[in-house]
Amino acid sequence: MPERLLGPPAGVSATGDTAWVLPGSGVVEYRHLGIDTPYLLYSSPGFIREPLDFVQTIDGAKLPTLTEATKRLQALGAPEPTERSEIGFRSRRFCIGADACVTLYVTSARQRPDYLIGLGLTLGGTPEKDAFVRILHELGVADAEELVKAGAASQLVVKGNFAIETSTDTLTLWSRIEMPVSWCKVLRPDLERCK
Repeated sequence: MPERLLGPPAGVSATGDTAWVLPGSGVVEYRHLGIDTPYLLYSSPGFIREPLDFVQTIDGAKLPTLTEATKRLQALGAPEPTERSEIGFRSRRFCIGADACVTLYVTSARQRPDYLIGLGLTLGGTPEKDAFVRILHELGVADAEELVKAGAASQLVVKGNFAIETSTDTLTLWSRIEMPVSWCKVLRPDLERCK
């Protein structure tokens, strides 16, 4: 029924549910995954301000799937990862050579299997000029050049469906709708989930 009234969905929310961005930037979510009684949730434009903080768009660049990223890292010769539990997610660190490590940030929620919410690249030594772009391409991340360029402009920034944090030897991409609270506090301190 929501699709008949609202048209095709704009994307998915952080809960994995279908979402629509309304004219004026309000958002409607069809909450139905992992619950007994589905319902519609409306968030006003004043609360939303920026829809991409709440809805991962279907047509924007996204992280690869966890399976795809893991297969690509194995194809690059990465041995089995070391895994750590963090608050709300797990990290799996793969090293590909002596000077490059990729960390996959993984979570599962509301009856969804493990999925990728972020990835970090750490390059030792003096990284080549386009090393971050090359590795992102190898991992299947679309728009790698634009993401690295946006990260170079500011230490913590949002671009499309991503939140990006950079330093001289590290670049971390996070799904914007699931960015860590520490990032969210800087980028959207007005939101309850960011406090």
